[in-house]
Amino acid sequence: MVGFPQSTVRCPMSSVSRRACKSAAESGAIIKAKPQSRVQSLQQSMERLMEFEINGDLVSLPEKLRHASLLDVIRDHFGLKGTKFGCGRGLCGACTVHVDGLATRSCQMTPASVAGSSIVTIEGLVDGGRLHPVQKAWISERVPQCGYCQPGQIMTAVAFLRHSPSPSDADIRATMSGNLCRCGTYPRIRAAVARAARDAGHD
Repeated sequence: MVGFPQSTVRCPMSSVSRRACKSAAESGAIIKAKPQSRVQSLQQSMERLMEFEINGDLVSLPEKLRHASLLDVIRDHFGLKGTKFGCGRGLCGACTVHVDGLATRSCQMTPASVAGSSIVTIEGLVDGGRLHPVQKAWISERVPQCGYCQPGQIMTAVAFLRHSPSPSDADIRATMSGNLCRCGTYPRIRAAVARAARDAGHD
């Protein structure tokens, strides 16, 4: 049998591969298989993770999703279906979420663009089973008709009232005009925003 230095013959971990490796070594072949641990290490380095918060929970995504639509990731990866797809161009507002407290069109964002940020979806507004004051105002004013655009409407209203707690009717109209409602419930939407502002002022 031809002998080889121990460092020259490096066999894989599986039993079948080890037997083939041993047979080849005994026949005089020089085998230089990559150790499995190095392959795993390379794969792990390629799967770097992006982290951000979503509704208070720290989550991570693989690097391969860095250029995906944030809307698709929210709905399909995390299963939060409240955020809706409307136009896909950032024009209708159905996909609105909060990114670090600001109303943001999620269809125009990617996971890479929000790495390290805090994201809140419509599901995250509920606190300990209690509806957000804006959600309560929405119910009181009987805003929804088909309801499809309402999550985006509510998320826009919540961010707006956080920064403008005592808005004028003109302020409400200007801010909410960026969210489209195909059912035309704009008067009830504006009434609900005004009601939420009043109710918050009484607390």
